[in-house]
Amino acid sequence: MASLLDREPAPPVPWRGFDLLVITGMYLLLQIVAAWAVSNGAPAVVVPPEIVGQQELPAGDVEVSAWPVAALRNEPQPSRGEANAYLSMKYMAAGSVASLATMIAAIIYLRLLRRATWSDLGLRSPDAWRDILIGVGTFAVVAVPIFTLHAIANLLLAPQQGHPIIEAVVRYPHFFWLSLVTAVIIAPITEEFFFRGLLLGWLNSLPTARETDARGRPQLAWWPVVLTSAGFAMLHLGHGAAPVALFFFSMVLGWLFQRYHRLLPCIALHAALNGTSMLMLAAELFRRGAW
Repeated sequence: MASLLDREPAPPVPWRGFDLLVITGMYLLLQIVAAWAVSNGAPAVVVPPEIVGQQELPAGDVEVSAWPVAALRNEPQPSRGEANAYLSMKYMAAGSVASLATMIAAIIYLRLLRRATWSDLGLRSPDAWRDILIGVGTFAVVAVPIFTLHAIANLLLAPQQGHPIIEAVVRYPHFFWLSLVTAVIIAPITEEFFFRGLLLGWLNSLPTARETDARGRPQLAWWPVVLTSAGFAMLHLGHGAAPVALFFFSMVLGWLFQRYHRLLPCIALHAALNGTSMLMLAAELFRRGAW
């Protein structure tokens, strides 16, 4: 057991807290731009006044503009709930693109201005297949405890609101494939880069994060993992009882990064968890006859 908990320090990363604030500013700015593009991107719909009694409908208003267009085409008119779900999916897709853009901008910033290496960023994997197997193997060990904890948290907390994306897909199954790409590919890559690669990588470099074990060997402290896990759980507030299980799941991800100092095992583990959740959702859709 002691060997499994060994987490020897890597060389300190070259970025500092100020750089993380800059990258956070990039992220917020791009998210705002993405949301603005969604809310203002739809063109105005012009309909003859004698048909609907008005000259022009507000630009970008999915709830209003969907009905006249459907009526003119003699198509079934969408419900307001479906229009809202469609808009939520557009925001989700735009937010995912903004996250990827921030990740790319952060890599360029740190490589050029801080001379960060690929190893510093956790993006160097000499044996990619081995790293993927490490992540998948870790998932095989922790999957049952994590899903059990999530079920218990749901039972005890009885949240009024579940995960917004899952609720939208359950009501409107045709959104499943967009959610699958976001949950299994984009979210694991971007979230692991920001939380494990940048934040935990910086915290691990602080002097207080470096300890010595009973045998006199250098080890990394646990508090950076706890701190990043708290932030990771807070990111998922509003997703029902998910933050409870995700805090402990993030602890595993933090241990994995401290042990190997590479992001690919963490991305593989994260993708395996999200992929299993999406498979369970797909099974539920089949059971309901939605497909």
